[in-house]
Amino acid sequence: MTVSQTPFGLEGERADWLGGDLVCQAMSGMIHIFGHRNERPARFGPEQASEMSGLAAALGAVVALLGARRHGIGEFVDIAMERVGALVSLQMSNASMYDQFGFRRERQSRADAGPGLYEALDGYVALVAYRDPALLRSLFEALGASDEVCRLQEFPPDQLAGNPEIEAMVVRAVARVPWQDISEAAQGLGILSLPVNDAAAMVADPFLQQRAFFVDIEHPELDAAFVDAGTPMRFSASPYRISRRPPLLGEHNAEVYEALGVDTAQLATPRHDGVV
Repeated sequence: MTVSQTPFGLEGERADWLGGDLVCQAMSGMIHIFGHRNERPARFGPEQASEMSGLAAALGAVVALLGARRHGIGEFVDIAMERVGALVSLQMSNASMYDQFGFRRERQSRADAGPGLYEALDGYVALVAYRDPALLRSLFEALGASDEVCRLQEFPPDQLAGNPEIEAMVVRAVARVPWQDISEAAQGLGILSLPVNDAAAMVADPFLQQRAFFVDIEHPELDAAFVDAGTPMRFSASPYRISRRPPLLGEHNAEVYEALGVDTAQLATPRHDGVV
């Protein structure tokens, strides 16, 4: 069984095309639907096409392995990053809706994209502030925004949804409070709210640490350990562990070339020239 992961696959007219993560995001339609309308598209994030294609390659390998065990025949798994990205973008854009009705999902305007992200006293927070008068009143009270509670009484219940003045009130109330207090108050009221985390916050997250999400990996050349992310999957009878660290550059060359039938004499020249 062999697994190949390339930008455009090993067959077809694009097989020889050059491509990287950004190119595959663009070609697959991922970038087209991300960002704001009337502005240039935005990439999903660094190496997202590669990351998702890696997951597809791993799943393909597992399926092929199970098939080989059942039928006694191995398979070659061909993963094209562009196709993996197309699967994501066409699911989000709904390919069947376009095929049947010509509907195409476009990027939202900035006004349509919000609300949802707010700047708290010490960072950003995702907050779905439902336009329910009782919930909004309780949220404002929990955040200590008594002035906003008074203003809220001026609006009839049917004028809350999509009202820019209400949105401005939420912005003002949230801006005065740390994100943790906002999230705790909102969650206690049944309102969705969580912080917009960066890497530092996630590494320090006590929940991720309690779940043993992070692992320490020894680096032999630095004589030190560094923290890396583990796996989100947990198996009841197979505790997660890292059996060995990532290899250093060329560390396993000898084993690989031996498996390929290349003897030591053949490696002398390329090793001397710094090729391997």
